[in-house]
Amino acid sequence: MFQAVTHPFLLSYLSLPDGIVESPMYVFTDNAFLSILAHASDERLLEVRARYSGDIERTFPESEVAFNAGADFPYSTSVSRERAAERIALRVQHVGYHHFNPTSEEPWRQSIYEQVESILLMSHQSPMTNKE
Repeated sequence: MFQAVTHPFLLSYLSLPDGIVESPMYVFTDNAFLSILAHASDERLLEVRARYSGDIERTFPESEVAFNAGADFPYSTSVSRERAAERIALRVQHVGYHHFNPTSEEPWRQSIYEQVESILLMSHQSPMTNKE
C-alpha cells in the first residue's frame, strides 16, 4: 500500500517557474511512515525522516540512519533525489488495491493509519473543500 499526502493546511508551497510545485511530502506505506523534505544544504539530496524505528530502512535499506531523541521525527537520513524517486516509484508500481483502506500487519500502525484516514475523510466533508 502507498499513499502520499501533501495537505495544503499543513504544508507551505513554493511555485517554481516551470509550474512544478515544491513541497514536503508524507508517505504512508503498509510498513513505514516517512516525511521527505528538501535537504538543507545540498539540492541533489532529500532528507528522509521517520518517527518510528526501522521505517526508513524498510524503504531505503542501504541507508545509514541518524537518531536525534529530541526531534519531532527522530530518525533521519539523506538520499539522492533519484534514489528516493526510484524507491517511491517501486511502491507505486506494486499498488494492488482498488479502494484505499489503510492496512498494516502491525496493530499499533493500523490504528494510527485508521486515525489518519478518519481525519482525511472529515476534510472531504468540510465546507472548506467546497469553496470555488
